[in-house]
Amino acid sequence: MVFVMLHILGTAIGAGAAFTGDFIFLNSVRKKILYSDQVKILNLIGMFVWLGLFILLVSGIGLYFERPDIYWHSGKFWAKMTIVGILSLNGITYHLFHRPLMERSANKKFSNSLEIG
Repeated sequence: MVFVMLHILGTAIGAGAAFTGDFIFLNSVRKKILYSDQVKILNLIGMFVWLGLFILLVSGIGLYFERPDIYWHSGKFWAKMTIVGILSLNGITYHLFHRPLMERSANKKFSNSLEIG
């Protein structure tokens, strides 16, 4: 039961932070400018997304080892692992490429930034 509660908590933290970050970013896209304060907030929110993913990973491993025979043969389990893998790669790509781009383009109109164009 503890792993299930942690799994739900990790999902709530990660998804909630991701939705909040998306809202802030999409609001800046509408205004065509991303301020440095918003970049700092997005970086902080990103830490919460990673925290949620970490909790999700640890609790998921715990859940798996409680009943490995059931999870190993479950199509739902493998679909979920695929989704978590894709989301993790998306997060890594965001942190390696998009976040530095946003930091360099902070306080500039998107049309005035050579990198965002």
